[in-house]
Amino acid sequence: MGSPEAPHVLVSLYDYTCNHCRDQHLRLLNIQRQLSNQLCILLLVTPLDSNCNPVVNVRLPESVNACDYAQLVLAVWRTKPEAFAHYDEWLFQPRRPVPVPEARSYAAQLVGANNLERALADPWIFRHIQTNGYLYRTNYLKLKNSVLPELMIGPVVSFGPLNHPRAISDLLAEHLGITPCPP
Repeated sequence: MGSPEAPHVLVSLYDYTCNHCRDQHLRLLNIQRQLSNQLCILLLVTPLDSNCNPVVNVRLPESVNACDYAQLVLAVWRTKPEAFAHYDEWLFQPRRPVPVPEARSYAAQLVGANNLERALADPWIFRHIQTNGYLYRTNYLKLKNSVLPELMIGPVVSFGPLNHPRAISDLLAEHLGITPCPP
């Protein structure tokens, strides 16, 4: 999200089935819009589902469809990058994830059914999810925490929800020297 030429970068590891990720993701969107070309947020979808993430050992009931959402969003990005932000925001809007068939249907509307199917068959998607999973695992091994969402700002990693309205802004001010407008 934002310009790849932005002088500041924040990395977000998240899962579409994670409630804390849902709340924080919407706050990140608002902050990025406020800071515009000053901040780029690199979004790394990291499904907490052992079906596609090799570093997850336990399949939690709330994460059952995490791989499907991750694959769909990456297929949209791969096929039509300009549709990604809209699709990502649409997936995160409801309090709970939309049913997978609805998410798939909407993705097909955005990029075309044939394009979506081709993208979903591309091994790049699985490799991308694996890479994000390995980063998640590396953070766990180094910092002994595995709670999503994770925000990476330079060498600093924040784990779990940042519930205070100013928490993300405070991190950006402290580690990047930029401050969004107050909410």
